[in-house]
Amino acid sequence: MRLNKIVINNFRKLSHNVSIDISDETLIVGKNNTGKTSVSELFIKFFLPKKSFRLEDFSSYSITSSLVNDIHSKYLLLAEDSSQSSEQVRYLDALFPTISMDLNISIEANDNLALIKPLLFEFTNNEELIIRLKYEFRGLKTCVDDFTKYNKKLTTKYKSGIEEVTFFDFFKRNYSNYYKINGYCSKPNQFYEHSVDVNEISNLFNIGIISAQREVDDTSDQNLQSISNALWKYYQFITKENSDLNQEDVYRASISNIKTNLNSEYSELFKELLTSINENIMESATQSVEISSEFSIEDILKRNSKLKYKIDELLMPESYNGLGFSNMMYMFIQLVTYIDKVKKENKVFNILFIEEPESHLHPQMQSTFLKKLTDVIGTEHNVYRILTTHSSYILQNANLSGVRFFSVNSNSIDVRSLSAFFKIPEYSSLETFVKKYFKVNTCDLFFADKAILVEGTVERMLISLLIQKFDDEHKTSLSKQHLTVVEVGGAYAHTFNELLSFLQLKTLIITDIDSVSGSHNETCKCDISEEGDDANTYSIKSSNAVIKDWFNSTGEKLYIKNLLDRCKSSDVLIKTNKDGKGVKRITFQRPTDDRLVWGRTFEEQFIIENATSLEKSIKACEFQSLIEAISKTKDGGLNKMEKNEITESILKDHAYEIVRNIDKTNFALDLLMYNDWKVPQYIKEGLLWLEK
Repeated sequence: MRLNKIVINNFRKLSHNVSIDISDETLIVGKNNTGKTSVSELFIKFFLPKKSFRLEDFSSYSITSSLVNDIHSKYLLLAEDSSQSSEQVRYLDALFPTISMDLNISIEANDNLALIKPLLFEFTNNEELIIRLKYEFRGLKTCVDDFTKYNKKLTTKYKSGIEEVTFFDFFKRNYSNYYKINGYCSKPNQFYEHSVDVNEISNLFNIGIISAQREVDDTSDQNLQSISNALWKYYQFITKENSDLNQEDVYRASISNIKTNLNSEYSELFKELLTSINENIMESATQSVEISSEFSIEDILKRNSKLKYKIDELLMPESYNGLGFSNMMYMFIQLVTYIDKVKKENKVFNILFIEEPESHLHPQMQSTFLKKLTDVIGTEHNVYRILTTHSSYILQNANLSGVRFFSVNSNSIDVRSLSAFFKIPEYSSLETFVKKYFKVNTCDLFFADKAILVEGTVERMLISLLIQKFDDEHKTSLSKQHLTVVEVGGAYAHTFNELLSFLQLKTLIITDIDSVSGSHNETCKCDISEEGDDANTYSIKSSNAVIKDWFNSTGEKLYIKNLLDRCKSSDVLIKTNKDGKGVKRITFQRPTDDRLVWGRTFEEQFIIENATSLEKSIKACEFQSLIEAISKTKDGGLNKMEKNEITESILKDHAYEIVRNIDKTNFALDLLMYNDWKVPQYIKEGLLWLEK
């Protein structure tokens, strides 16, 4: 038997059919406040009912005063009708919002159906079942009667100056009296719900929770020694729960000796005090007081069982370790405790939730966490691991097919499964590449608000600086948004383009026009001043794979003159998914004035648009990478010119030749130290679009 999917309705932000595919190891990711933690919270409320539902757990606006008061009004009208039926009352009950969770399971031919006997309501067609738990309203008549009695009592006791409460106010205070957790079993595409005792469902599941709010602390406060507390809970389980012997009996001999010795010490120490009390206060010779030692075995063991760290011959207390080590230790003690519980109870489904395991862990520890987790659980235990994380290091070592991406979509939560993406026929070949890429690069796109794709190392190094400069110029706050920058080569950018579309992230693609000419696509200056108006004579093309893919010209010649004509409408630079989501924009170098010569790369365009300030810098012996490139540029005799001979027009006219001799990494590093410049126009246009 396998748990395949969880479907949640009306719980906090998980409002409408939030479907989560489940694998052996499922990683729930997404930016903050997208309902990731709510999944484990719902399991806690359904399976560990010590933590009950609250009115705030219902999705926003599902319980309103207008709805509740309207149901009350309908009931009053119905009550006036002597022919009212219980079916009509149940209909009104159903108008109250319900929190529900479906657990979709599949059953193989060799599975033992006796284990799930309470769920079966048909002899056939049992390959797939839906276990449904509902927190639903029952008892409108009782609620209305209680409400009426309450108002009557209120106005009777306080006859003046007291207004009756509304039905909604009464409901808000007392809703839990009329809501109940109920269990059902159903099947896909079936409306019938077979009622199942909630306890029967609970008996099928072993739920473990290692929450994000772990009270680990590197202080000496005994109340915060959480590792020792976790160790004590483990002890309780393996001894008290698994043993038929009472601990009082196990430790009776040791305790008896301690009590005898202490009682003797007490008698001597308090002899005068006790004699005075007995002689002067006690009214009868048969009455007396004495001091006796009493022990609670659990209290003794809990207070005196402490985890120590041995360094050579020294035993160091728990508080001497840092938060990261303490957090890891705490999680694994809880994990071992859970595995022992799995072994003992032998239930059908074991689900372990671990929230944000990366807390306080350094990157290397985060990277190895999943392997350590698998090692502890082992392969013999069928445990579904569901982790919520914000760590790209954990994702780098995860099976990406198990990643579930949570995002906000029109005030509801949308869950997208990477396994579903890789199953799309045209993307199935991308799985290996994407997995390997994330082993060596970033997974931050799963936690971002927006994404930027860049092709080159220089753009990746400088993008934060470009964004900050853009914000300073335009008084915007793009740098404060959670952006992820993904560096990809031109041949693979379309791979991430499709992945980001699937994830529905607003994405800006920054690329180069990469002008080439001739039958062998030789690199050339982006100069179309001689192209004329006859398309048959065009010679300068773009070799950029991203641009060609964007304009559906892969495998074809994409002449830059034609490209500019197509770009006269800015709409062609923006694409939207069929469902209107996942907006993307591409930007690349284009003319900024009437000139038909411009840069083919970032460096060229930067020099052209910043030629005025760069001229001053060169004459001041600044920007050494540019000065060195000019000294190597023979075209136009630049290598023979003095620094004070380099002008703005020379820089603009020979940007192509200069960049061919430039060290791009040094150019980027020089730019970090240089302040008097402006963001190239094509990047500025893209950032303006992304900022909105």
